[in-house]
Amino acid sequence: MRIAISILSFLIVNQLSFGQDFERKIFDYSKFPEKKTIICSNSTTEKLDKVLWLIKNLQSKKSAVLAKDIFQNSEKCPALFEAYAWALFRSGEWMESISVIDSGINIFGANPDLILRRGYMSIEMADLGVGVRHIDGNSVYLPKSKQLNFEDTIFKRQNYLSALSDFQYISDNYQDRFQEIYITGYIYQQLQEYENSIAYLSRLLDIEDYADEIVFLIIDNYIGQKKYSEAENSLKNLEKKHPKNSDIQKKFSELYKISGDEKNYTISSLKAQYYRWVPEYCDLDYSPENYKTILFFLEDHSPKQKIEKLNMIKKQKPKQAIDIFITILNLHENHGNGVEEEIEKMLIKIGNSVVPKVILLLQNAPSTCTVTKAASMLAELKDPRGWQPLIDYLPRMEHIPLTLIPPNVPEQIIKFDKKKGLEALLAWIKGQLEKNESVSDSPLDELGGTFASMTIYSPLSAYKTEEIKKAATELKYTDEQIEKLLTKIFKK
Repeated sequence: MRIAISILSFLIVNQLSFGQDFERKIFDYSKFPEKKTIICSNSTTEKLDKVLWLIKNLQSKKSAVLAKDIFQNSEKCPALFEAYAWALFRSGEWMESISVIDSGINIFGANPDLILRRGYMSIEMADLGVGVRHIDGNSVYLPKSKQLNFEDTIFKRQNYLSALSDFQYISDNYQDRFQEIYITGYIYQQLQEYENSIAYLSRLLDIEDYADEIVFLIIDNYIGQKKYSEAENSLKNLEKKHPKNSDIQKKFSELYKISGDEKNYTISSLKAQYYRWVPEYCDLDYSPENYKTILFFLEDHSPKQKIEKLNMIKKQKPKQAIDIFITILNLHENHGNGVEEEIEKMLIKIGNSVVPKVILLLQNAPSTCTVTKAASMLAELKDPRGWQPLIDYLPRMEHIPLTLIPPNVPEQIIKFDKKKGLEALLAWIKGQLEKNESVSDSPLDELGGTFASMTIYSPLSAYKTEEIKKAATELKYTDEQIEKLLTKIFKK
């Protein structure tokens, strides 16, 4: 065990010593002798499951501490190296994580799990560069003093080359590895090896789940090769399938700008902007008039003028009004000026015909405030179609970053149906408790951050203590769980 730790320390120092001449190790997996598959003991596997649970639930620092302890006090096996490396990586300790995964491959050979984990870490490092980390659901931009001391372009290229060797090995030696084939094609594109990129990507053209995205990447390769006619024809075929896709219009505008087609560049740029504003589920095709209508609510007009415009739209464009109102809510550019609140009232007044689009807003809105508005409308309308989407949203609250105020969905569930709401919320909370109990002595504390916890538990204070106890007992809560639940709700 001491030897293994010493090796890791040497590897960390060795990698950090490269300075600006950063270079990643490229393994030739074909030269590794075949080794017997080693499986971790049940005890170690159970411990590693806790590490992975912490990572999944955005507690990377805890995961790294726990993984280190397991690593130092357990028999060595591939999954141990993989979990420890992943915990370090997700907590931002990139160089240490690479040292761990590389040492695991040196010990256990061409283990596909280790190779894949290494590849995914390498490609993230290549995409982000020396100054950014993804930690616990947030992008962390490091000050210059804390960035890795490597030339960014060299760092990215070396990590792409390393990732390429890993994903190419898996793509070429295992069947139906569609994701790895896709990534191999993507990496070749980043390295500007366009023919190799097309060769790998073309292997996925008949795979339905990949076809459209593959065409998009191949178009980028055509542009890189200055094959503009091929790129335009492929884009037009893609546009026929997805006429409201903003990314397709943006790609058209890039192509026309490069090729010098000013007229089509202007049109495609306006369409790209418009379809960024308008969700694809809204029935609002691009037109100069529709563009101006949406733009009005993004410009610096007074709230009074915007509300007057809303009334005019409702009167003059009744068939389009719902989609226009949903689009404005989705944009979330009129928060706090009374415009969004007025739209909410108008949609409720229109009635149950708005429910399908409001459900889509709930499921797709980029702002948690907008999710709350959608949930509030469903609760007010009480259309049966709106109940299950509210319940289905609850699991999404488990992974909301601490920097965001969570949507007030639990309160709206209670508002929708107070009796059913209590049972639904307690059933969901109990499911989380059962998942968390193996990790935390106080599993209720693990359910969301401070704001999420308030959003989840505070609405339940609308019920009497005896109502909560009765419902919790029927759901087979333990006495200890009920006591902790009541403490969280009533802040005893």
